[in-house]
Amino acid sequence: MIAGEAVRDIRIALHDPDCVRFSDDVLLLHLTRAQRQVVMIRPDSNSCVERVKLEANSTKQEVPDQGRFIGLVRNVKADGSPGTAITSVDRSSLDDSNLLWHMDPPSEIIDNYAFEEKVPTVYWVTPPPAENVRVELEYSRRPGPLTHGEQDMELSDIFLGPIVNYVLYLCLAVNSTSPTNWQKGMDNLRQMYVSLGEEAKARLLMSPNASKQGGGNG
Repeated sequence: MIAGEAVRDIRIALHDPDCVRFSDDVLLLHLTRAQRQVVMIRPDSNSCVERVKLEANSTKQEVPDQGRFIGLVRNVKADGSPGTAITSVDRSSLDDSNLLWHMDPPSEIIDNYAFEEKVPTVYWVTPPPAENVRVELEYSRRPGPLTHGEQDMELSDIFLGPIVNYVLYLCLAVNSTSPTNWQKGMDNLRQMYVSLGEEAKARLLMSPNASKQGGGNG
């Protein structure tokens, strides 16, 4: 969906078809904030897998464009073909087994990665990468700014409802002097959280991994 279509839907909900209360620029700014809010709550809403070049000679790596780390999949060979899998480990386990692991010799193959939720834009790899080491990275992209109505929104239409709910919250509740508008805005904020939670439940229910988690019939 393009941003202008979402702005139109929001104007209908606000009863503001002639831009009397909210300009297009304000609504586009709110749409940007709404997409980022949804991604913060549900990183999977804008997730991707990309091949990235690691910073050489450093166990510390950063996710591109302030994204949120999800995982590493595998090494990528120099010719672009898939390489060996990269497995997750606890950083504390690495520290316990080898205090000098940050200073290990550089390698063209990454064996493990470590990650801590409190720093979502950073992850750690071992051994330290040599020059031109590439891996497949899973991460959640931070949506860019929406500046005009012809731009495509980055999130799927599946998340349009929660996005609109958050924009309505910003328009009606934030800095509102009207108790009625404030209440309507807060209702939209609650609906955003409910919608995102219900979508997550449905996604997990229909996941191919659901039977593995639930066990068999026997």
